[in-house]
Amino acid sequence: WSSDVCSSDLSPLQIAAVTAASTLPWLLLGLPAGVLVDRARRVRVMVVADLVRASALVAAAAGIGMHQVDFLALVALALIMGAGEVAFDLASFAVLPSIVNGAALEEANGQLFAVQIGCRDIAGHLIGGVLIGASRVWPFVVDAVSFTASATLLSGVTDPPVPPTERRRLLDEIREGVGYLFRDQVLRILALAAGVVNGVHLGQIAVLPLFALHRLYLPVSWYGGLLAVSSIGGIVGASLAERAARRFRRDRILVAALALLALQSLAIGVFPTTEVAFTGFFVAGAAMMAWNVVAVSIRQASVPSTLLGRVGSVYRLISWGTMPVGGVAFGILATRYGPSSAFAVGGLAMLAVTLALAAVLAQGLPVRTTSTETG
Repeated sequence: WSSDVCSSDLSPLQIAAVTAASTLPWLLLGLPAGVLVDRARRVRVMVVADLVRASALVAAAAGIGMHQVDFLALVALALIMGAGEVAFDLASFAVLPSIVNGAALEEANGQLFAVQIGCRDIAGHLIGGVLIGASRVWPFVVDAVSFTASATLLSGVTDPPVPPTERRRLLDEIREGVGYLFRDQVLRILALAAGVVNGVHLGQIAVLPLFALHRLYLPVSWYGGLLAVSSIGGIVGASLAERAARRFRRDRILVAALALLALQSLAIGVFPTTEVAFTGFFVAGAAMMAWNVVAVSIRQASVPSTLLGRVGSVYRLISWGTMPVGGVAFGILATRYGPSSAFAVGGLAMLAVTLALAAVLAQGLPVRTTSTETG
């Protein structure tokens, strides 16, 4: 939102800094937030996170209306919004298994991801464009209203009690979450695979404008179409993941989804045409969401409830920590060898990870379930 609302007032470097500030809390607060989520009532954490973000947005709207918001204020707002996202996301994924029966996790996660993509990536962008055309203040006001509405709806959700556990030092509890994930071979390979996919994805998104405009020769108005097609594919993939999980083994779904991601990327890199690119982005959106639904459901079903926040924070740190590296690496690659190389090399990297994942899952490693997977 910072680039849309204040692009005329900020330099490109400042806009990048505000964007980076919104993701920084995952690096700084992710692991401690996982401990908080495991200690506190999770729905309450979500409500507080929503109300804090709503309050920050109201303050920002007031400041913009009075022309009192500068670069540092936007950085502070980005940090608050990012911190709220960390707490909310970890709590939401941790609380779901105590609300939804374990057999319905894929269905619930599929619905959540589909609604998220539809509201955030499609409707949100369209509405945001209309609002910013009316006033710089309105995007902040409407966003604040949305967080307040979310907090109100969540207040009516039964908040599962926190199991009694012995309070220990923060570092000891973080170490327990880290150790649990790395001892579990399935969770470990899933986290590492997600890290490669996310690094490749962000790297390709970073060079996408160059690829679309100077390799595909698309009109500027068509550039957003690639992202829109990917979002539509994501809704389809999230919606179909639960049906696929009822018919096929989950390990085969994960390998197939990763293979599709690799093949579409290779196809775009080797055959950089408009038709291949649009088809590939649709397939990528569907495959990535199918992966997310099944992988998240496996984690929710196999990790004890008392560890879901911490294991989730470690998983997210691994899977998202590669994104800045991917952005820089693929930018350098595209500069030297052209934007198509980002898709060809990315496809090869994901193909290698697909083979590694298939080799690990072929050992017949069970996806452990716990008594806490049902509410």
